[in-house]
Amino acid sequence: MRRLLKTALILSIFTTMFLGPAGPVSAEEIRGESCLTGTQNDSLETGKEISYALAVREALVNSEAYRSLTREIKACPLRKSILEAAAGCAVTDVRVTRAEIAGKRICTEITAVLDAKRLSQIVRRKTSEWERARGPGFEGLMSNDAVRILNYKKKGAFVSVLYQAKRFLEMESVDISLVCYDENGARIRTVSGTFPLRPLMAGESRWGSLPLPPGTATFDLVLGSSGS
Repeated sequence: MRRLLKTALILSIFTTMFLGPAGPVSAEEIRGESCLTGTQNDSLETGKEISYALAVREALVNSEAYRSLTREIKACPLRKSILEAAAGCAVTDVRVTRAEIAGKRICTEITAVLDAKRLSQIVRRKTSEWERARGPGFEGLMSNDAVRILNYKKKGAFVSVLYQAKRFLEMESVDISLVCYDENGARIRTVSGTFPLRPLMAGESRWGSLPLPPGTATFDLVLGSSGS
């Protein structure tokens, strides 16, 4: 009997510590900061966007929910895929609390709210996709031979994507897509766009925009291959 009471007490303490008295915590306030030194090819605005994006991801990886849900995930490509999807879909109410610029050095601090339920959905979906697709050659989707994605933000019914040319793109373009899911994790549809719409110099950055279908709860950003 004593052993049963002791076990019940331990379980009760564990539940209170990790789930709280009223069940799982659905939202977590997070904070992050980033300081970087811009390169010669990066404009001030581009540097600010990169610093902002890194601060959001710093806040995310240091959050209690993210650490708990990804603790057993060791594969770097999978962790990167989860991080990018979560930064775009599970982090809301981002506020810049500090923005300092000294020459080429840019520092950004942010606070935000992490939707732990949505993060959990992303981790489950990404882990399932990884298990199906893992093998030689499986890589992240945020860079190809023509462009790299610097940042992306959900703005109302649109997702704005900041991309940078890795070489001069005159008559060449890339496909950027959003694979959209509803609250239950079911795929709604895929929305694609072709960028850039006009020539882009090597090192130059530009924003592109893609619409989100009604009912979208989460999405994956997919960067296609380059072509003319």
